[in-house]
Amino acid sequence: MASVDKYPRSKCPFSVRLAVAPERDFVVRAPCDVIERRPFEFRAGKVLKFREIRERQGHVARDGLLHLMGLEGGILLCERRLSPKAVAAIPRSAITSEMVDYRGESGKVPAYLSIPSEGGARPAVIVIHAIFGLVDHTKDVADRFAREGYVALAPNLFGSPELASVLTPVNLQKAMRLLFRLPRRDPVLARQEIAKLPEGERAGVGATVERLLGGLPKERLTHDLVAGAAYLRTLPSVHAGLIGCVGFCFGGGLSLSLPREGGIQACVAFYGENPTPIERVQKIEGALSCLYGGDDMRINADIDKLVKAMAEYKKDFEMRIYPGAPHDFFNDRNPTTYREAAAKESWDRVLRFYRRTLIG
Repeated sequence: MASVDKYPRSKCPFSVRLAVAPERDFVVRAPCDVIERRPFEFRAGKVLKFREIRERQGHVARDGLLHLMGLEGGILLCERRLSPKAVAAIPRSAITSEMVDYRGESGKVPAYLSIPSEGGARPAVIVIHAIFGLVDHTKDVADRFAREGYVALAPNLFGSPELASVLTPVNLQKAMRLLFRLPRRDPVLARQEIAKLPEGERAGVGATVERLLGGLPKERLTHDLVAGAAYLRTLPSVHAGLIGCVGFCFGGGLSLSLPREGGIQACVAFYGENPTPIERVQKIEGALSCLYGGDDMRINADIDKLVKAMAEYKKDFEMRIYPGAPHDFFNDRNPTTYREAAAKESWDRVLRFYRRTLIG
């Protein structure tokens, strides 16, 4: 069975995309409004072209035909026929990646830049890292966007001397383990736990915990992201009017702040905290997509406030909760939290969201 994907603004004929090539006859389920609006496309016996992308197998494309056998109860009955040119390879987009820097409110902001090797101006995406900083997973996400045809910039928001000396990978790991043991994020409880640490760890981990519990200059870091968007607009490879952002965890919260100030057309937030105060969403421009793990109870406790504010201020907003998925479910470098099905579906959802908002 395959679902019909219908884009209202598309001028292309009806198409069906399949994740796996069927070996026998199969059924296509179509939304009623598609059938009502385009009935001529669904006459029994009509042959429809389709294109299948099998991403996990070297980007193999298959061109084929759908032969409609009939329509009954909202279900299209079809059979698949291979065209003479059945298989064609689709090469992965070549990319060029490097570390760059640009001027932000924090001074020099280091960033990972990934660009499709093919020329021409294209949309761009700012990838905002989680609380562990600009790690390999964040760079990998930037590369994935570049392979999809976007210019991707992943700033290291903890790159200033002030933060880099405290928010080291080792300190962050130990600080987060300590915070996860607490029933709630309370500075008093955190200090009690810090006092139990070996003497050689107390100073470094304690300073990191203090930063995480309210000492991060989020407004300044948001301005650094705004400067990142400005930097992207100076690149000949970027379409200056088509810039989106995506953030994870800590970066998800900043991602929801960026559209208020950075001229961002499309914002994606993976399990990010709400803006504070929530009324700040009134100033958001552009579309938003928020993705959550069903088992992420701390973040999910305030989702209702975000939804209410989005409805009240009439924003272009979509949301998805993945049942059984914890916080950080998208991170395939973390085997404890990674959930493959949720990660794959959310990635596909993000790409569809950007196609709608940045490509049109």
